[in-house]
Amino acid sequence: VSEAPPKEARSGIGSALNNIGTTYIDLGQYNRALEVLQQALEIRRALGKREEEATILGNIGSVYNLLGEYSKALEFFQQALAISKELGDHSGEATALNNIGAVHDNQSQYTQALEFYQQALKIRKAIGDRAEEATTLNNIGNLYIKQGQYSQALEFLQQALAISKRIGDRSGEATVLNNIGNIYDNQSQYPKALEFYQQALAIHKEIGNRANEGNTLNNIGGVYKSLGHYPKALEFYQQALEIH
Repeated sequence: VSEAPPKEARSGIGSALNNIGTTYIDLGQYNRALEVLQQALEIRRALGKREEEATILGNIGSVYNLLGEYSKALEFFQQALAISKELGDHSGEATALNNIGAVHDNQSQYTQALEFYQQALKIRKAIGDRAEEATTLNNIGNLYIKQGQYSQALEFLQQALAISKRIGDRSGEATVLNNIGNIYDNQSQYPKALEFYQQALAIHKEIGNRANEGNTLNNIGGVYKSLGHYPKALEFYQQALEIH
């Protein structure tokens, strides 16, 4: 006669499945991620672990967002938001709000995106979550870049950069430096763009973030192309290609 595993064992299985699911996300294997995360979700619901259920709902929402299935992404993020509010989990609430903002952002619905980002930012400031505050500031900065509002973008990105430096978040610092480079690049201020891209590139190399290193190499290649320095542009494009 088979026995159901005890609660503790099932909880451990649920955690392991969630970890496997997020690893599949990192690997870009989204269908596998969904399959595993759905199993983790069923276990969390059966055990009544509401906070962890919200986390997994958020992870599933992130997969749908990456797949461009935005209505499904919103559905899962809104479920996560409702649970976090019900539990008084302010960190989880801010994460869900930020994620909902990102879905609107990806659909160029900038007014709605900004509204949700601002709500997330307010909570993250209130609870002192500096790393996630910087993430949301960066998101708002990028949103303004997309709209060509460069002075506002720079204001938010400089705030994000200051926080990332203060807390020693090298990955976050490099991301923001790259995005500030984008502002100057878009304004044809190529020496300044190169300055920020080179700073970002050095950090990406230092921490071994190959994907972002490739992205920044590509950006540097673009600057040299815009300047008409084609052999130099080709050199950076080829380095980016080797990584991608």
